Amino acid sequence: MRKHLFAVALTTIASPIFAENCEILKPDGIAVLIGSNHINAQQDFDEFNPGIFVSWDCDMASTRLGVHKNSFSKVAASATFTSDFVSISAGGFYVHPFIGFAHYPNTGSDTPVSVGGSDIIAIGGIEFTHDKIPLFIQYLPGDEHLGDYEHLWTFGFKFSL
Repeated sequence: MRKHLFAVALTTIASPIFAENCEILKPDGIAVLIGSNHINAQQDFDEFNPGIFVSWDCDMASTRLGVHKNSFSKVAASATFTSDFVSISAGGFYVHPFIGFAHYPNTGSDTPVSVGGSDIIAIGGIEFTHDKIPLFIQYLPGDEHLGDYEHLWTFGFKFSL
């Protein structure tokens, strides 16, 4: 549990570097992760992944920090970043890329996206949202030859504070 708290604390402290003009103690959104779907999975993944994330929508970037139950049924902490400079919008729909890191205790080092053989993994993909619908859907590419699935979809709800 200390590792999770350390990872969340570290990413919280680092977030102003990536998000200018934000107050660290005043997030402007909450996202609730519900689950995932691993397409063409080579193993059984836990597809129920409840989690809670706080977010800051700032001038240079948007930051989202939180914890969730990962697909290996362990608690994971993560930090993701997006930029409004790289997004597509039409009719209230938004599509933007995201990148980040997650701490997968005791399993991260076994993944092909492990950072230096540690339990920290790199994550990235595309997020789909809408102005009027409090739902987010994320797509993360996989590789069934390097990893254990071809595609990963995650989904949940987001709310403004």
